[in-house]
Formats: sequence, structure tokens, C-alpha cells
Amino acid sequence: MRQDIDVFLRECRKEYRKAGLEFKYIHVMEIGKKGARHHHLVVNKIDTEILQRCWYKAYEGHNRVKVFPLDDSGNYAELASYLIKYTGTHKKGTDGALQGKRWNCSKNLVRPEPEYHIISDREYFKKEPKAIKGYYVDKNSVSMGVHSPEYYGYGYLRYTLVKITDRGS
Repeated sequence: MRQDIDVFLRECRKEYRKAGLEFKYIHVMEIGKKGARHHHLVVNKIDTEILQRCWYKAYEGHNRVKVFPLDDSGNYAELASYLIKYTGTHKKGTDGALQGKRWNCSKNLVRPEPEYHIISDREYFKKEPKAIKGYYVDKNSVSMGVHSPEYYGYGYLRYTLVKITDRGS
């Protein structure tokens, strides 16, 4: 599996270079519950015919590439949890592991720094987090509680804001 994906990624880099684009990806290898071996990739936008051509160079004549475009929300927590759902069940270490890490990515990905805002304890007791203009609060991301005593019992409220995109225009 590793050799085949290496060929595929190398071919993708060539094709992206020809198209004048920079190739960015996140890759996960997976063995399903019934033993089906497959790859999950998130790549930057390019024509699907080009991806299919690259795939056939790696897996000559086997299967097809299934492409699902991402939405514009920027909130991909559910996608990330789907990508690594079975990776924890694979054998650990060098014997039987599919790869060293649960996922791999290209070196040119920009990793944003999370923003932290310290709020006073009075603000903590507001039950619902408020979204700022142009954003909404992801209800699945809201987490509220009190840190353990070694942290002096400080309360916390953690949530994710998702940018609203204008799709009607």
C-alpha cells in the first residue's frame, strides 16, 4: 500500500506542477472491518480526470477514484474523525502497522495557530456561548466544565466558531 501511494503522490506532484498549482494533501491508509484496504486523501482542487490518470499509474486498472468536494465552512472536525476512525485499531509499532503515524500530509500545509481568549469567571457562567458577527457557534464543539483542583478549580468554556459563507451570490 505504501509503495502504491508513493507512486500516486509522485504522479500527482508532476501533474499539479504541469497545471501550475502547488500540490497539498492529507493522506490516511485504512483497512476496513472486513479487510478492505483503501486510501483517504484530501487534496487541493484539480480536475478529477487528472487524479484518475495518476491513480491508474499507481494501481494499473484497479478501481476508481471517488471525489467528494469539501464545503466552504472550514469546519472539518467530522471529516477528520471519519478519516481516522479505524486507524486506532491497526497494530502498533513496526510489525503490522500501516505507517508510522495515523495520517501523513504534505510539508507545504499551513497550520493555523488556535486563538485563545481568557475570560473572567463572571462571563463563564453564561450558559450559551455567543457568536460574533459573520460566524456561528458549532453546537457539537461546546464544552464547559471545571479544571481539576491542581489548577485551582478554574471554570472553562470551549467552543468553535465557524465562518458563515455567502452562497446565494
